[in-house]
Amino acid sequence: MLRKHIAVAARRLVRERVFATLSIGGLAVGIAASLLAFIYAWHELSYDRFIPGYRTIYRVSTTYWAPGAAVTAVDPAPADVAKWLSVRLPNLKQVARLTEDVDRPARVGGVASLVKMYWADPAFFQLFRFQVLGGDAPAALAEPDAVVITHSVARQLFGRDVPVGQTVQIDGKHFFRVAAVIADLPKNTHLTFGIVASSKSAQSPFWEPDSQAIQASKAWIAHTYFRLPPTVSLEQVGKVLDEFTESASTKQTGASGMRMKLAVTPIAAIHLQPKASGSLKPRGNRTAIAATAAVGALILLVAVINFVNLATARVSTRAVEIGVRKSVGVSRLALLTQFTVEASVCTALAGLLSFAIVGLCIPTFDSMAQPTLETSDVYQPIVIAGLVGLLVCVALLSVGYPAFVLSSIRPAVGLRDRSGYSGGGWVRRVLVGLQFAILTGLLIGVVALFAQTCLHEKLRMA
Repeated sequence: MLRKHIAVAARRLVRERVFATLSIGGLAVGIAASLLAFIYAWHELSYDRFIPGYRTIYRVSTTYWAPGAAVTAVDPAPADVAKWLSVRLPNLKQVARLTEDVDRPARVGGVASLVKMYWADPAFFQLFRFQVLGGDAPAALAEPDAVVITHSVARQLFGRDVPVGQTVQIDGKHFFRVAAVIADLPKNTHLTFGIVASSKSAQSPFWEPDSQAIQASKAWIAHTYFRLPPTVSLEQVGKVLDEFTESASTKQTGASGMRMKLAVTPIAAIHLQPKASGSLKPRGNRTAIAATAAVGALILLVAVINFVNLATARVSTRAVEIGVRKSVGVSRLALLTQFTVEASVCTALAGLLSFAIVGLCIPTFDSMAQPTLETSDVYQPIVIAGLVGLLVCVALLSVGYPAFVLSSIRPAVGLRDRSGYSGGGWVRRVLVGLQFAILTGLLIGVVALFAQTCLHEKLRMA
């Protein structure tokens, strides 16, 4: 029976090409636009959640201010914060620093390229367990001449996927051994690096500070991370960090009265923190995420309303058909089933088409909005599951009323009123009014956003 209903729905769509194009195309474009918005919001909220044990990993950042001046936020912390934490809280077994260096010339045989160097403590890859393609990443940085590189850097310099044990020359005079190769980092992380060398190296920015006794006045160059064990509380960590800043204040304030404070942030929350100096990547914006998701929801609502209006408007063209079918004994349940299948087929086709549109539009959307999305983001299980759930909801919303109106036509009315059936007219008027109200609001929002962007650009250029 279901196969019969689907066949009837397919023949009707082929016969009514204009209606099929308008209803399916309009719904597909609306779903695609809303899906892009929701993928962007999900992507921005998913930063660093792929890291094993991310809930227990925290970063130490710095804020400083002078009397009467604004507070300035800085992502790196003083170089000795990690040592201070390790000494004062011995139960913090995994504490590691990462610092960003300048671009340096790298050479492997006849291949030369500029690479951005990063330096990290030996415990860094014990704390952040990324996918390892070769070598022993957790133990790699224990040696001063060791480096860990990503897959793309391995291909760039060596032309191979796993060049473990090979040597790369940096600055034309320093040789480092590839101890491990890890997979390229996904875009939804606040971390960024291609080649990470050991902080134990004499070329490391940490070499000179680490050769001296612990001092709170050392340079703020270290992105400092730690894993919080069950035996240590955040209150204990905060107290120890306050002791560090008090030590720094007594040595640095002098006549300026400069003050400093260290804060602890879960790594999953870093991307949506307010902007700060020295960040490894640009921050996200909570307001933009909420606004994008809201616009996506409104676009979807407009698309569903348009689909329902078109389906309900068809009542006037099918009144005679329904009257004839009821007069020969077809039950209302059978009609409801038929109309539900027809609308479901339209919804399914719109969903497939919207999925294709999203896949094609991701590169353009990424270049315009710069949310660092990838085509692979569309094929994530959570996105596919969300699309299926969205289609089910759209089908339920768009099928219910039209199917109810169509199946409620009485045979006498349908056969007598060949000029058309006006059932559901007031509902259509309400839906059309709501649709235009939403579109007007979206248009006003776009104009206001464009005006604000132009004003901001003028102020920036002034």
